[in-house]
Amino acid sequence: MVKYGSLVPRSADKQVASWAGRLSFLAFVMVVPLLHWAAMYRYVGLSLYTAALPAGTTLYDLVGGLGMAAATALNVAASRELGPAYDRVAAPPALVTTGPYRFVQHPIYVSYMLLFVSYGMWLHSAPAAIALLVVCGLYYRVRTSLEEQVLEGVFGSYYRDYAARTKRFVPFVV
Repeated sequence: MVKYGSLVPRSADKQVASWAGRLSFLAFVMVVPLLHWAAMYRYVGLSLYTAALPAGTTLYDLVGGLGMAAATALNVAASRELGPAYDRVAAPPALVTTGPYRFVQHPIYVSYMLLFVSYGMWLHSAPAAIALLVVCGLYYRVRTSLEEQVLEGVFGSYYRDYAARTKRFVPFVV
């Protein structure tokens, strides 16, 4: 926002144009913090009231910390490339195919999923990390479908060519 000014107006966001889109967003922003809270509650309970957590740095700590750092770096790089359409289901002024968008169609969503899963791991909760991945996968599957319709409507064959040569979330895989 500092670089580009205001985001695309919320009224132009295709996700909030329907009640189903609004409800899915509301469910997502309620479930993700609850899963984080559950993992944090368990972690604090284990660390304060038991000796169940090992002393020193664990694999959970390393995976979680490195994942959160990678997610932050990816989000910064992707949001710089996307500009004012960041955080909205709206077409940017031009189709962005540079930076992280060379490798995946939705690097910002990937960064959120990586951040949430890594945070669950950092809190020593593989079940929370898996649950967060499932919730994010379901939510972003619907959101990306809507976004792809918007981009194809605006950019046509240029977008279809881009989508054919890049994966949605994981380069060369998904």
